Amino acid sequence: MQLIPMTFARSWMLAGVAVLAMSGVAQAAVAEGERFEEASFFIYSDNHGNDIYTPKISITQPYAESSSLNLGLTIDAITAASRHVDRFANTRIDTLSGASGGGEQEGPDEVRYNPTIQLTHGLQGPIGDGGDITYGVSYSKELDYVARTVNAGLTWDFNLHNTTLGVSAVIGRDYWTPSIGYYKGKGNRARNNDSYTVDLTQVIDDETIAQLVWNHRNMNGYLADPYYLIYLFPTAGSAVNNIYQPLNNTWSDTQQWRFEQMPGTRSRDAYAIQVARHLPWDAALHVAYRYYTDDWGLTSHTVDSHLYQPVGESDMMEFRLRYMTQKAVDFWVQGLSVPANSTTVTPTGLPQYYTGDDKLGALTAIRFGLHYTWGFTAETPSEPDRGFVWEDTSWFDWSTGVVDSISVGYEYQQQTDPQKNDIYSGYQMHQLNITGVFKF
Repeated sequence: MQLIPMTFARSWMLAGVAVLAMSGVAQAAVAEGERFEEASFFIYSDNHGNDIYTPKISITQPYAESSSLNLGLTIDAITAASRHVDRFANTRIDTLSGASGGGEQEGPDEVRYNPTIQLTHGLQGPIGDGGDITYGVSYSKELDYVARTVNAGLTWDFNLHNTTLGVSAVIGRDYWTPSIGYYKGKGNRARNNDSYTVDLTQVIDDETIAQLVWNHRNMNGYLADPYYLIYLFPTAGSAVNNIYQPLNNTWSDTQQWRFEQMPGTRSRDAYAIQVARHLPWDAALHVAYRYYTDDWGLTSHTVDSHLYQPVGESDMMEFRLRYMTQKAVDFWVQGLSVPANSTTVTPTGLPQYYTGDDKLGALTAIRFGLHYTWGFTAETPSEPDRGFVWEDTSWFDWSTGVVDSISVGYEYQQQTDPQKNDIYSGYQMHQLNITGVFKF
């Protein structure tokens, strides 16, 4: 979601007169005739050897009455070690990441680019108070994965702008091109990913806004990870029945695992409710609950809360607390049990579908966050009340630039996986982000 400039965000969070952006197509508050540029930098790190550095720039330019153009570019510089198993007391590659380069090298393992184009038009009609239509395209290129999406959304106001109905759709046509391992050179593996969202936002009173959201996603095609391996282990009663030992020491390493097998379709639904409430001491509390379910058997419950506390005339402090619990898909396994009579490299009795992907297993996660935003412009955009104004003679011909706001945030997540008794049960994530909003 695009950052709302501080001069608008303060009234949005404290007075409660705006749309809560939870739909698939983000809304941007842009004053007529003003150009906004947002620059941000994110740092992600976890205890599994993954580090991601993400600079992002977004420019929103009004070009006609009630219309604007947004251009964005996100770059991910990724350093990620292949995950090696210690979960079975053997050192084998468990999951290969496309970002994993072999050997020593300088710089990141992979750099990913994601340019976006978004258009917004204000509308008026015979019903209600008018609204906006938004549409755009996005393209993301990775070492072994390409994502192409088109999106469109419509929001419409009713009841003197106190009620807003939003509908949106995102159509994705992606494909894998595995760069290493068994599937390398065996062609592309297509995946379709279509998402539809309906949301209803209602101003309850002068200090409260509520929103209901329903999102439905259909996926089909190749839904597995071409690098994820599941190891074979003997069932009890066989000659070697310790799950932490190989199935057969006479087999080669590649004969003792199978690639994960997924269904070719997936139907997903998420339902959410969010309430924003102005508090008596001039602060605002946002609380959201989300329930998710799909036809693979995965369900999750998420509670996410944000407390916004103004500091001085134009600064803002944000505290975040998020809790999520998740039930695994029906075919999640830690390893495949092979019947004791399986003496060949093509054992019988394996299930049709199986995966050990952490993201699809049972887990509980809690996240803490702290963000601070410095606002640098006055309530009247043409009269900045703190410095940070410069003359610009670049080819963009921006005569004057103003730093509207700068935000710095840190978030930490601790995750436990009750089904696993290995190194993956102690996942920890750190995220740092710095965001600046500029107007010209």
